[in-house]
Amino acid sequence: MDSIRILDLPVRAHIGVPEAERDFLQELRVDAELSFDIRAAAAGDDFSKTIDYAAVCKLILAVGMKRERRLVETLAEEMAAEILAEFPAEAVRLLVRKPSALRSFGAAAAAVEVYRSRHG
Repeated sequence: MDSIRILDLPVRAHIGVPEAERDFLQELRVDAELSFDIRAAAAGDDFSKTIDYAAVCKLILAVGMKRERRLVETLAEEMAAEILAEFPAEAVRLLVRKPSALRSFGAAAAAVEVYRSRHG
């Protein structure tokens, strides 16, 4: 299956297990891969037959700002569900990274990856 990818999208969210961490916006980084057959769009060079990358970015950003969450896992699940509800992708894979999460250990980020499909 073909895929459309959005890489390293900065997303701001109120997120963290400690309540104090949710008091301020934190920057996360999101990679999104949407499985989608691009042949019809490519054959006719037809924008209306593909997935609008900018619209996907706007949706991801909106989900990030929608409400407070404790877990990156929750955010990833909600993003995946909304992408599948809004766009004709067969599946979505998201990698959501929280750079600040493990900084004290010297790690670049903590991350959660989810893969969700229309067919289970």
